Amino acid sequence: MLAGDPLLLRARDAGHGRDQDDCIESPYAVTFPFRPRMLEVLLILAQALLEFLFHTVLYGAGWLMLRALTLGRYPPPRPIEHNHDLVALLPLVTVLVTIAFAYA
Repeated sequence: MLAGDPLLLRARDAGHGRDQDDCIESPYAVTFPFRPRMLEVLLILAQALLEFLFHTVLYGAGWLMLRALTLGRYPPPRPIEHNHDLVALLPLVTVLVTIAFAYA
């Protein structure tokens, strides 16, 4: 391991069963107790943003595309169940295929 390995320093500071002799002393070893919680909050916010984007913006675009392609037959009207993820995935797949054809 390198002398300034942040994982080793973090493990020593957190007290994860490492002896003091195994760890390298560094004046830059600082613990951040708020970092894991902040990372969890950021991950939850990112997941909520992606879910919003996927189920509102992409679903709306996919709904419009499928209505045009199937001449109004799919997706069915509200009370009938259908695959929402498939409808939302269609615009994303369309963009990826378009990019693939552009660079082919």
